[in-house]
Amino acid sequence: MYRGVLFDLDGVIVDTARYHFEAWKRLAISLGTDFTTEQNEQLKGLGRLESLRMILKWGDITKSEEEQAQLEQNIQVALQGGGIDLEDAIDLRQIKNLKLANQMLKIK
Repeated sequence: MYRGVLFDLDGVIVDTARYHFEAWKRLAISLGTDFTTEQNEQLKGLGRLESLRMILKWGDITKSEEEQAQLEQNIQVALQGGGIDLEDAIDLRQIKNLKLANQMLKIK
């Protein structure tokens, strides 16, 4: 019997940063530009549409609002389609407080 449900919406329990990087990298390549880890760092904390606009700017690429909306949707589909490895997850039984969860992520 479950006593609760935990949702990881910001990557605290499962580090999803690499999946986001891979999705943005594939999109950038499909647009004929590159996407570096340094650029990826600049996207942290931004929403998908704002991130997309940064990538377009870096690649000197112009897209209409409609095209941007479609590209943003493509990123969402790519992120949903990619499997997340359980090795990236933290064993919740080990977590006694939020500080420990944060420390465990820094170690990974």
